[in-house]
Amino acid sequence: MNDEQSERGIPVKGRKVRQMTETNETDETDGLDEPPLWREEKYLFTYLGLSEREARSIAQRLTEFGETEIKEVRGEPGRFNVVLHLIPDTDYSGLVGFVRGQSLQGAASHSLRCSLVTEYISDGLSVPPWMCDLYFQIKGTLDFTFTVVGEPMRRLLDEVRRRMA
Repeated sequence: MNDEQSERGIPVKGRKVRQMTETNETDETDGLDEPPLWREEKYLFTYLGLSEREARSIAQRLTEFGETEIKEVRGEPGRFNVVLHLIPDTDYSGLVGFVRGQSLQGAASHSLRCSLVTEYISDGLSVPPWMCDLYFQIKGTLDFTFTVVGEPMRRLLDEVRRRMA
C-alpha cells in the first residue's frame, strides 16, 4: 500500500482536489484537513400539515419571531407547512407562549428541525443547548436532515460505478 491508496484502493493521501476559490478560480489542493467548501447548519421551527388559510394566518403571526415561509407539502395538495428560521441564542419565550396558546384545527403537529447541508459525505452536528431548551418547552418532534452537495458526492458515485463495473 502506498501513500496514494488505502487498503480498499481509494485515494486517501496526496490526491489533488479542485476547489473554487473566493474569486471563482480553481485551486488545486491535497484536499486533506481542509475545511469543507460548503457546510451550513440551519435550525427551523415548523407547523406541519396546515390548510392554506391556517398557514397564511400562522405565517403572518410568526413573522415577529423571524424569517418565515410557507411550503406546500410534497405529495399532499392543499396541505402546507409554515417554517420559521431560528437564530442561535435568540430569546424565543414569545414563540413558546404562542405555540402553547395554539389549538389548530387540522394541524398534524409542530417540529424543531436541525438541518445540515455539506460537501462531506460523512458529517454531523450536535443539537445546541438553546435548541434543546426550546424543544423541552414546546415539545413536538425533533427532526434532522442531512444533505450532501457538490464534488465529493460525484466522486463517491463514480467510485461506486467503477467498482460495480
